[in-house]
Amino acid sequence: MNKDETHLLIKSLLSKRDVKSNINFDQKLDEYFFGSYCTHELKVNNGEEQAYQHLSSTALMTSYLDYYQILKDIPPDQTLCDLGAGYCRGTFLANYLSLNYCISIEYIGTRVAAVKQALKKFNYPIDEVLARNLDYYAIPSAFAYYLYFPKNKTLDTVIAKIFNQASPYLYVCESHGEVLEYLGLFKNVTTIAYFECSLPRHSSQIIKYKVEALNENINWEDDFALWFIQNKHNKAYTICFKYYSHFLAQYLDWIISINELELITHNKNIALRHDSGRIILINEGEEITKITTLYKETLLKVKNKKFKKILKAESFWLEIADGSYEKFY
Repeated sequence: MNKDETHLLIKSLLSKRDVKSNINFDQKLDEYFFGSYCTHELKVNNGEEQAYQHLSSTALMTSYLDYYQILKDIPPDQTLCDLGAGYCRGTFLANYLSLNYCISIEYIGTRVAAVKQALKKFNYPIDEVLARNLDYYAIPSAFAYYLYFPKNKTLDTVIAKIFNQASPYLYVCESHGEVLEYLGLFKNVTTIAYFECSLPRHSSQIIKYKVEALNENINWEDDFALWFIQNKHNKAYTICFKYYSHFLAQYLDWIISINELELITHNKNIALRHDSGRIILINEGEEITKITTLYKETLLKVKNKKFKKILKAESFWLEIADGSYEKFY
């Protein structure tokens, strides 16, 4: 099948929306590009690199048909950056059909190795695939970014990096049912278009957003979500929450380092999730009292102690796991 025939087939499949036909098309292209693809994906799914164990490749990866929709939507000669790209289907499709550029970023070694081996076989450029951990490396500049990503602390990091780009577009496919609502927290993100997903997902649509540049001096009291994303990697910050201790029979400040927190939504309201799994409802009784760098040294002093919470009224208190309290100073 030549390129013109592939274009026509993709358009036909997108118009019919038949799931079995779409899966079959994806599998045929995978076999064409990778050959031994299934062996590589089986290794990843069985946990050799701890990545989404026991999920099928159909659930894990974006359909070639959806990459086609996105790559045809962006203007000519612009670049799409796929963040958490798996087997980098977008890069393969872009090269095969001479579509817009697609840079793929993936951190799992077996996937990247399989991708680069296949790219070489077709004489496609291997520099369009980057092996990077998104928690620690910068993302390249691009006209648009694509996310099919679960809601976790890494997503906070990724969103912060996207917000630092020059007003890009963002395409998002819902992963586990939390990401689209999370993006609704940000005033600088506007929904501008929808695309129907080719395969069943938590949301039936891929959403296209426009991201506006951030104000450099955001006040947390004016827009906490944007402030948090902008400052989440400043480990000097501690966030203090209103907390009532039945043991001490008084309200105190519950002090938490910002790097222990993840921004989420809970029942459609803004919230934070602590590393322990505890959800903090900041607009429902656990309001933020202040954000400061003054308690950095205090947190260092208790670093090796086992406790659930560090609290402050006139003195500092540690709440221990068994429910007892220890006066710190």
